[in-house]
Amino acid sequence: MNIKNTPLRRLFEYWRAKASARVAPRRCDIDPVLEIPAIVPHVGLVEVLEGGRDFRFRLAGGEMRDMFGRELRGARLSEIRLNDDAAGTLAEYQAVATTCRPGCRFHDFTQRGGQRIRYECLVCPLIDDHGQVHMLLVGMCFDSSYS
Repeated sequence: MNIKNTPLRRLFEYWRAKASARVAPRRCDIDPVLEIPAIVPHVGLVEVLEGGRDFRFRLAGGEMRDMFGRELRGARLSEIRLNDDAAGTLAEYQAVATTCRPGCRFHDFTQRGGQRIRYECLVCPLIDDHGQVHMLLVGMCFDSSYS
């Protein structure tokens, strides 16, 4: 997987190490706050709702809050405008939840006040004890080279 931003590369390596021989780690296998504190501002934990029709942010680091100008913790994806391609973001989360394979891509976003930014988003599945994806480990980083 081609990941540009260092915090997201570190998050992906962490996720892969925690998966070990499994297709994905379980939620109980990870503890971003204790195990990868330096990149926690870029990390979110997202619950899969309604079989993947919607998603809820359970944890959203400060980088995410600053990027979108609001607290995401507790919010459903359907309730917030994360970027100018909301349908694409939903499809990206659904694909990871359905295939149990991580994904990474760039998104464009217009902040309040009209400033355009670009960010890289990594989405990795977390499985329950039955092997079903029930949460997503998400990482986001501003693309500082974007203008």
